[in-house]
Amino acid sequence: TGVQSTLIAIHNGKDAGQVIPHLHVHIVPRKAGDGGGAIHSMFDSSDRLGEYEMNKVLKSIKE
Repeated sequence: TGVQSTLIAIHNGKDAGQVIPHLHVHIVPRKAGDGGGAIHSMFDSSDRLGEYEMNKVLKSIKE
């Protein structure tokens, strides 16, 4: 996958930036030059995966 690092963020509570009313964890693969920047800028991106692509990612994680 070329992943060199992993960013893990846990949001628990409104003051922590939680916008979904339950504990959730973001696991984001990172590599040099991915353009992700700080975590908040990554989640504001309009370049998101569609349902098919997300299911492929989910399947690979489960394997």
